[in-house]
Amino acid sequence: MPGIGGVIGALVAAPIFRRFGFSVTLAQMWIWAGALALPLLAVDVLPVMGALMITGFAGSVGNVAMNMYLVQQAPAHMLGRVSGVALMALFVGNAVGPLYGGFLTEHLGVDAVAPILFAGMLLLAVWATAVPAIRRPSAFIAGSTV
Repeated sequence: MPGIGGVIGALVAAPIFRRFGFSVTLAQMWIWAGALALPLLAVDVLPVMGALMITGFAGSVGNVAMNMYLVQQAPAHMLGRVSGVALMALFVGNAVGPLYGGFLTEHLGVDAVAPILFAGMLLLAVWATAVPAIRRPSAFIAGSTV
C-alpha cells in the first residue's frame, strides 16, 4: 500500500509542491504520526492499509520538497556531494529501520513497539513544527520565490 501511494504521490508531487511549497514536509511528518497512532487505537486492518497508502503518498511528495531544498541550498560545485550524503542517509535508514524494527518487535512485541514508534514520530513532528527553518525554509533560502 505505501508503494501504491508513493507512485500516486510521485505523479502529482510537482503541482502539490508548487501550490504548498515546503509546508508539505511538515504535513508529511504529521500524516506519518497520525498513521502510527492507528495501531494504538486497535483500528481494523482496512483503515491501516489506507493510512499506509497515505503515508506513501505523503512520503513521495515530501521527498520532492526535501530534494528541492537541497538543490536550492547546496552550492552548485557541492550539489553532487550533498545529494550523495543525503541519499546515503536515506538508504541507510531504509536498510537499518526495518531490521531494527523487526528486532524490537520480535523481542518486545508489537504492543510495546507501536507506542515507541508513534512517540518518536510525534516528537519529530513537534520538533519540526517548532523549528523556524523547517517550518518556513523558504524564508531562509536566499532569493527563494516559494
